[in-house]
Amino acid sequence: MNDREKFEQLWNDYLEGELPEGADQDLDRLSTAKDDLSTVAVDSYQVHRLLGLKAQDSDLRHESFVNSTMERVLVKEQRVAPLVTGQMPKSVGALVRLKSISFALLATTILVLIASPFFQASGDKEMARVTGLRGLVHWTGEGGVVSQLKRQGQVVGGGTLEIRSADAWAELTYFDGTVVTVSGSAAMSLSDEQQKVINLRHGLLSADVTEQPVNRPMLVVTPTAELNVLGTQFNVDAQSESTRLVVNEGLVRMTRSSDGQVVDVDAQHSVVTSVDEDESLAPVPRAQTVTAWVSDLEHDVVRGKWVSAMWSLGLELKEAVSKGELTKAEAIRSYKGAANLDDSAGGIWAVPSPFGSLVVLSPRRSMEQSLVVSDSTQVLVRGRAFSEVACTIGLSLGEVNGGFSGKYRKEMMLSGTGEEFSFSIPISDFIEDGEVDSTAAGKELIDWWCIGKSRGSKLEITAVELKASPEIEASQ
Repeated sequence: MNDREKFEQLWNDYLEGELPEGADQDLDRLSTAKDDLSTVAVDSYQVHRLLGLKAQDSDLRHESFVNSTMERVLVKEQRVAPLVTGQMPKSVGALVRLKSISFALLATTILVLIASPFFQASGDKEMARVTGLRGLVHWTGEGGVVSQLKRQGQVVGGGTLEIRSADAWAELTYFDGTVVTVSGSAAMSLSDEQQKVINLRHGLLSADVTEQPVNRPMLVVTPTAELNVLGTQFNVDAQSESTRLVVNEGLVRMTRSSDGQVVDVDAQHSVVTSVDEDESLAPVPRAQTVTAWVSDLEHDVVRGKWVSAMWSLGLELKEAVSKGELTKAEAIRSYKGAANLDDSAGGIWAVPSPFGSLVVLSPRRSMEQSLVVSDSTQVLVRGRAFSEVACTIGLSLGEVNGGFSGKYRKEMMLSGTGEEFSFSIPISDFIEDGEVDSTAAGKELIDWWCIGKSRGSKLEITAVELKASPEIEASQ
């Protein structure tokens, strides 16, 4: 990364209030080392102000926005802030006449702004009501104030919703009846500039969209795509490098961000797009449903650290050599002999999260078919724990024809002997958010998760399977 690129990144982080600790000195040094970088900073800051001005609906609010933004940039006593603001037009009229803004910089800044709570032009405009809520869900509204969504019925405007735990979810219903549900580890921002706009930075979103005006479709923006929606039911899984869209009803138009390629996705079709422009952007029909799944741990992992068995063996052999238990030649022979075996073996280690240690797997990462649980489904889990762990084994489930269903869970206690554990849980043991009469049968598995109650839990998952119990099937 050259000085200009580094400066642009740090400056945008600064404007968004997300500058890493200690990075202000680098920003200050770069801004004064090269004269042309101060011009870059001015252009970028002007873009921030122009975008804000565009979203305001009166001259008074225009001026208020500019003033509040100017105050924001002068927060730190660094040379870069006066250097930039000293080169800027101070009036709204002069600002809106600016013509020479770099398109590339504008595009970069827009993406940063849309994704941040700072750009919430409709933050004071009531947009939707919270109609479903489980777990800890944070909401950042106008002015960057962070709060916790605590009750159904709460009305929200523009802002950013963030979920960090696998067992949490939130449902928002717009005043026109459009329902949006986001679950698991996820972050999305809402705004309404004469049309609904959702920026889904990462996570799972399910939407049931009522008919929208043809000239004002609902927009869902992910890191790799833009979805244009007039009225439909769809699910989308957004990650930093890919977006997976499943359309259950209606039609969704997808535009790939990297090259602008457009594709229309019909009902009962799915498509995956990424940053790789060489990949095909062709929708595929949804395959027939299945009822069994053996997780491909390396490719199905959503949260957790994949460690191959060969990597672990290498560490063990290295330790044995250091202790004098093996010679280097013996260790190399052992490693080479093992390398001829299945190199897909390994495990997922739980990673710390604000709510404990976490592993999340999704069958959607490696298979096109919908995985549907039945009354006879058993959930098999194998792994190792190196200390006693109280944990929750959970399933995120959706309706087969689209839509979020709920989070189903089973509390467990794992012994910490370091020896492999193996257990099987009948689907009837999974309870939806404490509702004893709920049933998971007939629902589609979105993801499987395990939450250790301690952030320091040393826990490895080596296998997860869903299969039918022969005894239950025979009795039916």
